[in-house]
Amino acid sequence: MQGSAATHYPAPPPISTQFQAIVDLRQGRIVGHEALSRGPEGPLHHPQALFEHAYENGWGLHLEQHCAELACRRFTRDESLLFVNVNSQLLLEASHRQHLQHYSRSLASRHSRLVLELSEQHGCCDTDALNDAIRELRKDGIRIAIDDLGLAHSGLQRWLLLRSDYVKIDRFFCQYIDRNPDKCALLSSLIALARHLGTTLIAEGVERPEEALRLQELGIDLMQGYYFQRPGQLLHSLPPQLMPTRQPNTAAEHPGDHSIASLIRPTAALPQHTRMEDIVRYFQQHPELDSLPLIEDGMAVGAITRRRALEVFSSDFGRELYGRKTVAHFMERDTVIVEHSTLLEDVSYQLTDASRGNLAQEFIAVDRHRYLGTVRTSDLLRRITDQQIRNARYANPLTGLPGNVPINEHIEALLISNADFAVAYCDINDFKAYNDAYGYAMGDKAISILARQLQELSDDCDFVGHVGGDDFIAVLQSPDFQLRCEELCQTFSNEAAQLYTAEHQQLGGIWSHDRQGKDAFFSTMSLSIGIVTIGCAGARDAHEVSSLASEAKKSAKNLPGGGVYLLQPRSLD
Repeated sequence: MQGSAATHYPAPPPISTQFQAIVDLRQGRIVGHEALSRGPEGPLHHPQALFEHAYENGWGLHLEQHCAELACRRFTRDESLLFVNVNSQLLLEASHRQHLQHYSRSLASRHSRLVLELSEQHGCCDTDALNDAIRELRKDGIRIAIDDLGLAHSGLQRWLLLRSDYVKIDRFFCQYIDRNPDKCALLSSLIALARHLGTTLIAEGVERPEEALRLQELGIDLMQGYYFQRPGQLLHSLPPQLMPTRQPNTAAEHPGDHSIASLIRPTAALPQHTRMEDIVRYFQQHPELDSLPLIEDGMAVGAITRRRALEVFSSDFGRELYGRKTVAHFMERDTVIVEHSTLLEDVSYQLTDASRGNLAQEFIAVDRHRYLGTVRTSDLLRRITDQQIRNARYANPLTGLPGNVPINEHIEALLISNADFAVAYCDINDFKAYNDAYGYAMGDKAISILARQLQELSDDCDFVGHVGGDDFIAVLQSPDFQLRCEELCQTFSNEAAQLYTAEHQQLGGIWSHDRQGKDAFFSTMSLSIGIVTIGCAGARDAHEVSSLASEAKKSAKNLPGGGVYLLQPRSLD
């Protein structure tokens, strides 16, 4: 230790220094490490016991300075922040500040920066004097963090008075936050305050991927906890497996995805109780934004446009009258809010119905009302156009229905989103005999009739495709799909019978050659439909679904006079 005052204190016990990473989840990188001091094995190993013993015996500040020096000397990570816990009293004494400034300069030579964590457990001191000391330390690039916010009553007061660079949220408020709306509400308020004060929040004690996801959704990107790394060694990079991700049904990205999920852009949102003056300031700081989503307890409630915000402020005495009012008084409550799994075409209809002559430039995407991000209307229209062009390229020239490629892409998208659906494989019975007897033009007419009837009986959530010839695929999500298919079999048989001559109708069919060239009687055309139901564990990919549907169709073809065969596949592991 430097300085003669050190000789008045007992030699500190052996101290070990461990480092725990602080990660930026949005950027997927490590931004800093917190130095954690540990005493020798025994009763003084835990830091709380170690420092309580030191303060009780009058050499607590000496130990604080000693641990800070050890942390700076032992820290080997370049281009990273080093967070060191100190007592606020340490900053009030000039000699201690000089030591801290010396440590900071040594770190700066290695492109690292010193952040001093002021914990509430050390109690309060003269705030004016502390602010003067902090201003002096900041000249050397030292930054300030308030530790364990929420552990005691003085945290918010110190935050407002000191205007710290960082605030670390106590682990109590982060644990199981994905299951606690009250904690979400509190953190939403703290996030709004942090934005107003220009402070960066750090969530401590993150131990589960669900917690990390929920914190990020709320707007906290910097985190620390056992989920990412236990103390003991430096974490030099953030492995991809530690980046918590949503299940595919909330963030599916697939070239054939028919929902808006892959179009969602992570966009900052503010609580609806944010003051209007802060909203206007936010728009001024982000000129690229046309609108700002608003949330309450993580749930999307509406938005306010730049035009509306500036309109309020530009009115007579607008700033004076409305500056301190919350944005909830002025937000557009008819904002289009859409579930992430909604089909592209359905969203297009919603936007058109809600536009009132002015199509919104973007809309809000949610997962069961929980805010996910925004989608640009231009991206939606571009995706719909691309999909229509792609479907036209692969469409069957006779019916105009999507062919094999779009069918498989649609099935893959549903599998990715863990959706429950059924695939109906439709095949016309005795079609070849009719086509041979009446000619290909009449055969095409029979195929066109089936295509039309399939589309008429399909619900908005269903998808109809034409594999080729007289084979059709219907991807069904309507709950009464089996009843619809049974109705289709009857409707097709009735209309197909009208394609025969009166003589053949009276006979109930025609004589023609079978595949072996022998004379055989063929009944008027009927329809066989093999259906396979696909649940969350029903199939791995579109090829497996196709195989199951073919199996169901073969069984349906064995039914006398056509009809529906429902195959219930076993769960595939």
